[in-house]
Amino acid sequence: MISSDRLLGLVVAGFGCVLLVWLVPNFVSSHPGDPLDPSLFPRAAGWLITLLGILLFLFAGSGGSVPPRREVLVFGSFVVALLLAAFWLPKVGFLPVACSLMVASLLLLRERRPLWALLTLFAVPAFVWFLFEVLLQRSLS
Repeated sequence: MISSDRLLGLVVAGFGCVLLVWLVPNFVSSHPGDPLDPSLFPRAAGWLITLLGILLFLFAGSGGSVPPRREVLVFGSFVVALLLAAFWLPKVGFLPVACSLMVASLLLLRERRPLWALLTLFAVPAFVWFLFEVLLQRSLS
């Protein structure tokens, strides 16, 4: 029987492949030859996700078990939050959606450290916005 860690590795690697083969080519504009090609970051993320999924599959321990139902529901809730974020992103912009997604993440992960929560809530979306909008001059909306 396949361990849950190996199964998770296959799912993660599969998502990375879907990102590389379908999502990025169909939904991200590409400008070959441009050093700031908008598809560069999503493609790099797709390769990294695929590689990490394969590594998890190859090096998974044999003692993995199926996660409890509550964890599966939390994961499903986060997937719903991601879909809602994708829907609202073009309508309200990156920063409000990213901060809302950070709130959902903190609630679903039951984060209890206030400093870490505030840093995650404000610094991560602000850094991503600054990196893409200001430094790379690429729109996130």
